[in-house]
Amino acid sequence: MAKVELILDRSDQTARALAPLPYHRAICEFLQAQEPDLWKWFSSDNYSDQLIESQKLELLKSTVRLSSDNHPQLYARAIQARDALGISLPLTLYQAQASGNGLNAMLSFFPNELVIVLQGDWAKHHSEQELLAVFGHEIAHHKLYTEQDGQFFTTMRILSWCQQQPDCSAPYVESYRRYQLFTEVYADLGSQVVTGEWQSSVANLIKVTTGVSEVSVDDYVAQADEVLAKHKIGSQQTSHPEIFLRAKILHSLHQAQHKNSWNAKAWQTETQQLVIGPLDVVSLDLLDQQLLTEASLQLINLYTANTCFQTDTIEALAQEFFPEFTWPTPALKQALDTVEASNSEPSYRDTLTKVLDHCSDNTREYLSFVLLDFACADPDCQPDSYSHALRLAQQLGFENNFEPLFRKELKMKKEEVAKLLANSISTAEEADDHE
Repeated sequence: MAKVELILDRSDQTARALAPLPYHRAICEFLQAQEPDLWKWFSSDNYSDQLIESQKLELLKSTVRLSSDNHPQLYARAIQARDALGISLPLTLYQAQASGNGLNAMLSFFPNELVIVLQGDWAKHHSEQELLAVFGHEIAHHKLYTEQDGQFFTTMRILSWCQQQPDCSAPYVESYRRYQLFTEVYADLGSQVVTGEWQSSVANLIKVTTGVSEVSVDDYVAQADEVLAKHKIGSQQTSHPEIFLRAKILHSLHQAQHKNSWNAKAWQTETQQLVIGPLDVVSLDLLDQQLLTEASLQLINLYTANTCFQTDTIEALAQEFFPEFTWPTPALKQALDTVEASNSEPSYRDTLTKVLDHCSDNTREYLSFVLLDFACADPDCQPDSYSHALRLAQQLGFENNFEPLFRKELKMKKEEVAKLLANSISTAEEADDHE
């Protein structure tokens, strides 16, 4: 017990890392703003009472309650983990009646008590420190679900309900998947808090998934680095990130916290990239969908900032994307002129720049098609519209995606594209004269 207290007293950096992760906060805020009726219902006391009674009955039907007298080792480690996480609730352990699927442990969530269900003989196969890590992981789930009056539990329940509906849109399903992934990352951090080190948590992950009794966590982290040197697409799992990702995240937190200057935000950003990967138009969650929508509007605004391309035909196309679309303001046109002259990065296209900096080729291809649609929309604007689109793609840094698509769709040779680009500066000057 003293060891854990020393760890928490020595540095509050680990405790800060156990705060709800940025993804938890962002999805929670999104649902509160966009789904107020669902939020009100799922956070109501009446619904919570119904859920609790149902869960308690199922728990008693499918488990055996363990007493602290008969299982003192398990209770000692569970209580140690509970206290290290700053929770003061009654705790009860249960053993699952079915044990054919190896070792497992899970929290059965009740707001005012800690209930952990074990599967398999944990005491036989794990050290004291590894047991502590297991209980730290499970109790961390409870800590997350009770933060800020249960907002993160409400978020999970809303997403879980939505993804079960027949007409649920794909971004809600993807948001539920990612929310579960980040919840497991958070729980892994909980195990690291209570043990004060990362090795026991990683050892548990390997033992549970492989069945081996002896592991080298250092060797496995090196193996994870080999995978991540080529694996850049984030987790492909539905609820728990791959073990190599979880091991890497725990190890990277340990390394980051032992640097002279601990940067929690940098570590959170790195972790989010490891779990999610690049923004991909084929697997958008609610947040990415919002980002890509804003980026698409900014791209259209940039293209139509010059009044030369503000025709009825192009306006009609823009309103197919955004029904309430209006032409960019003179201030936006002035900002575009500034960026063309100085190569600066104005704030009005921050979202577009952010997306392009961290997106997949699928997303760049989507944005290329959007830009191509506008370049080809009005024959009266061609070939100036072609030059304008090619130049804009270069300025934004996705010309390697746009130009091949442009040549393919318009059946142009590289020499013809080069000529259009060479004429783009004079085209812009002529467009200014038309204002």
